[in-house]
Parts: sequence; C-alpha cells; structure tokens
Amino acid sequence: MVQRKIVQNKLTQSKRVWVLLSVTLLVALAGIQLRAAMKASTQPIAFLPAQSFQTGSLPFNLVLADFNGDGILDMAVANSGTDTVSVLIGNGDGTFTPASTPTYTVGNEPVALIAADLNGDGIMDIAVANELGRGASQALSVLIGNGDGTFKAAANYPGGQAPRGIAFGDFNNDGSIDLVVANNNGNNVTVYLNNGNGTFQAPVYYAAHMHPKAVSVGDFNNDGNLDLAVANHDSNDVSILLGNGNGTFAAPVNYAVGLNPRDVKIGNLRGGVNEQDLVTANGGTTTISVLLGNGNGTFQKQLVFPAGSSPRWVALADYNGDGILDVAASDYGGPDVDILFGDGKGNFSAPLKLVTGNNPTGVQAGDLSNDGKPDVVVTIGGTTTAPNHLVTVFMNEPLFNSPTSLTFPSTPLGSTSAAQTVTVTSTGSIALPITSTFGGADPGDFQVSGGTCGSSVPAGNSCTITVTFSPQAINTRTGTLQISGSFAGSPLTVALTGSGTSVSLSPSSIAFPAQTVGTKSSPVPVTLTNTSSTTTLSITAIAITGTDRADFTKTFTCGTSLPPSQSCTINVTFAPQVTGALSASLSVADNGGGSPQSIPLTGTGQ
Repeated sequence: MVQRKIVQNKLTQSKRVWVLLSVTLLVALAGIQLRAAMKASTQPIAFLPAQSFQTGSLPFNLVLADFNGDGILDMAVANSGTDTVSVLIGNGDGTFTPASTPTYTVGNEPVALIAADLNGDGIMDIAVANELGRGASQALSVLIGNGDGTFKAAANYPGGQAPRGIAFGDFNNDGSIDLVVANNNGNNVTVYLNNGNGTFQAPVYYAAHMHPKAVSVGDFNNDGNLDLAVANHDSNDVSILLGNGNGTFAAPVNYAVGLNPRDVKIGNLRGGVNEQDLVTANGGTTTISVLLGNGNGTFQKQLVFPAGSSPRWVALADYNGDGILDVAASDYGGPDVDILFGDGKGNFSAPLKLVTGNNPTGVQAGDLSNDGKPDVVVTIGGTTTAPNHLVTVFMNEPLFNSPTSLTFPSTPLGSTSAAQTVTVTSTGSIALPITSTFGGADPGDFQVSGGTCGSSVPAGNSCTITVTFSPQAINTRTGTLQISGSFAGSPLTVALTGSGTSVSLSPSSIAFPAQTVGTKSSPVPVTLTNTSSTTTLSITAIAITGTDRADFTKTFTCGTSLPPSQSCTINVTFAPQVTGALSASLSVADNGGGSPQSIPLTGTGQ
C-alpha cells in the first residue's frame, strides 16, 4: 500500500506527509486514492444493505487500516462505554472477524482514534483520545502494533480537558509522526511531539476557540509545513493554526461555519493544484459547511449544503467514481448516513440516504474488498438504548445503466415499436436482485419485452432489458423505466419518450432497383391508413422531401381527410436525373399525432 511505503521511509519529507493527509486523515489511512483519469459517471451508486458486527458498548468512532499486513483493511473501534478499543480483522469481502486479542483497555471514555506508524517500523499503530482520561493521566493512549493484528498494552499520556478529536502529522519535520488532540473543555489543542520511537514528549497546548470537537491536518499555505484545522462546537467556527515547521503553531484565525460543528475534514474539492478545502459536520442543524481554500492559508466564506438531522461526522471519498470528492455524513438525529455528491466546484447534491441504526456516530470510508471503490463504515452507539454495540458496513456495489434515455419513433395506435435495449452493469462481487417497472406520465405505453437480466444482475457482469412502445394515444408519450432493488440508490431510471400516431404507412421504406437516367420506374404503392376507430384524419400535405426529392415523384388517391379505419394509396416512382445513389422521403402532414410521418426512399441512377 502507498501509505505503508511512506511510513516505512519514516516520512523524511514533510511534503510526503501532506500528500498522505491531504484528502482526509482516515481516508488516506484506508488507502482511498482519487482517480482523476476515470470517466465521469452521472449514474446513481448502489450500496448494498447494511451488515453489522459486534463491538464493545457505545462505540463512538473507528479507524480503518491494515493491522496484520495482508493488504486488507482492518478496523479499530473506540468503545466509550467500556473504555476499550476493539480490533476486527477484515476478510476482504466487507466482513470482519474479531482479532485474536479482540479488545484493549485504554483511558476513560475513548472517543476518537487514528492509525499510523508511530515508531517507524512499518507497522500500523493506534493512538486514542480519551474524553474523561485527564484525571488519571490517560488523555492519550498509544497502542503499538505487532504486525499480526495484535497490539502491545496501551501507554497512557496526560493531556488537556476532555480530549475529543485526534489527528497526526510530522509537525517538526524530523521524519516521525506527531499527534494533535482537540480538547473539548480546554478551548485548545494538545500537540505531542514524537521522540522517534513511538513515545511522546510532554504535551504542549495551543489556543483554539470555544469547545473544539475535532482536528485535521494539512498544508493550507503550501509552505511545506503542516497546519491545523479545528472545529469549535460552541463558537460555530473553524480555527486555522498555521505551522511553523518546528512543532509550534501560530495563533488561531477563525472562520464561521454552521451551528455546532463537530467534525472537520480536508480534501481537494475542486481539483486544483496544491488546493485544500474544508468540510464540517454541523451537529446543531441539518447541514454541512464547505470552506474553500485560497492556497495561502486563508479560506473563503462558507458554503452551506443540506444533509440529514444533526450530522456529526464526515468522511470524504469519491463514492461514485467520477474523480471528484464526495461527502458521507452520519446523522446522529436520524437512522442514516447521507452521501452528498460533489460537482468539482465545491458544491454538493441533495443527499442519498443509507439507512443505519439509530444514533450513528463516527463514519469512515475505505476499500474493504480491494475492488477500487470506497465502502462506508459507521459506528452505532450514540445512546444507552440498545442496539449500541454495533459497527455497520455499507459495501459500494455500483450499478450502471446505459443508455439513460430511449426515444422511440412515431408508432401507430394499435401497434408495437421495435424493441430497444438497456444494458445494466454491476461492478460488484455479488449478484444484485432487481425488478423492472414503469412510471411517469404514460407508464402503460411501455413494456419490457425481454432481455437477459431476469430477476438479477450477475456479479461483475452485464445484462439487458428490452423495451417496446405501444402508444395508447396520439402525440408525445413519456414514461420512466425503473430498475429497483434492495440497494441504496435504487431505482436506476431510464427516461422514455415516443410519439403515438393514428397514421400508418406501409411499407415502412422503399428501395428501388437501379434505374437508367431519364427513365421512370414502375410505381410502388404505399398504403396510408387511419388506425383510429373514432376520429377522422385531416391530411394537410403529402410531399417528397429530402436531398434528392426531384428524382422521385408521387401520385395519390387520398383527399384532405380520411375516415376512421380507412386507407388510401400513394404511388411513388423513381425517375433519376443523375447517376449514383439517391435518397429522399415520402412525408405526410396531418393531425394524427407524430406529424409529419415519413418513410425513406432510395435508388441508384445509372
């Protein structure tokens, strides 16, 4: 994994640390990489139904990393109700098994954690912020990894008042990972400088603003030194502390965001060079805020986008594979996680909801099955009411349909068009059950006539659905093919358009044999039928149109009207004036819907 190689080299260049952290702290740990070269996709994404795994009591947050070196993401969960960290080993398919040593005692009420190589041995370690650990000198707990999914007993460190958020980076450019903790009741952050061996110096404090809940690390002014972004719950802002490159930080500059921000993450939302933007979860309202970076350590005025009820944690990743960062927000006030899709300009869509248990807490993104797509993991344990001991996984199993719209030709009443095909593709690892139905203004005009999909889309494969059009009335008819299943993002939709007409022209085309220039073919009859059983057809014009219209002629028995269920004849001849392939159309203008109706005419002059 890219980040393991970086930590094995002990992060000797601070710029490389910034690359590791720039998208978002835990997304980077999870191995998510933006793939800007991927083709843009406007299709809905499909997350499989939630699957849950047992943890300790009141799981508050989690981190994803490869703890046993098998190339598969594992999970560590901070259990605030039992003062423990649970370790679950990933199986590579989105499922997890408790580690051989499943739990580790840490400080009082652990609420946030990170995974990084703290002692430079190429193995992932864990650092935990313990909200009630200050009195026992347990504000920070460090678990050094053994490389097999187990950890040494926690080493505890003193710290600030009510540690709530934690992040990491090389703050003094010595090649070792340092730690920073946001102190909810201290109105400050604690910086722990690494001694180079996974132990830490005495804490140093830097002012933030009122009741900081979270902290993230990035290089906001592009000077090669790491800076801090701190979400302040009671002052409704984010503090920016620019790093001096020697482990110290400048005084905070505050930027207003939404009500009661509880989390802040960093990502390049617009794709610019050396660009870092901020996203906050505003727990006191129903929004997230975006602060677009100017590249010089300052930020623009907040942009606000709707999320769910009391969003408190966010995870940034490219969930729909279009090369643009999206946002997942866990909604503590509702049983769901919202996915908001980015547009590459710093704006976000209305949320797609993934249904979880009540009071979801921390949320992270990671590729759990190594299929190149970020999955979503969320802890469920915000209250003392059961269930409050679960971590829930949503596997990202995209479905794509192509095309996204079908247009049918003008079709006579009482007849059925030729079938058109929709291809449905799954890039996931399991078959996805689906059903196909029709909605919209005229759903009864469209039918599924066949295809290979049946009742499911094969895993990692494609199938087809064929659709026909049988208009029940004249003029424009519209509908929607809805491809539904038990996945978030359901249904996929295909817009359907056709035109019903009471005019039938038979045959549907005429191809004349080769004809000598200056001569005329025998006439070919075309039957014009009024397929309506109740309404007289008014005919306003019958004409030859198109590029070579002078090479074709017509005569007809049709008048200006045609009674219901009656027919008349149009005779068409081919009289080429030049050599070569020639083409035109026979066109009828009328009030029968879909006017003008036409059939193609072709012939070769010789």
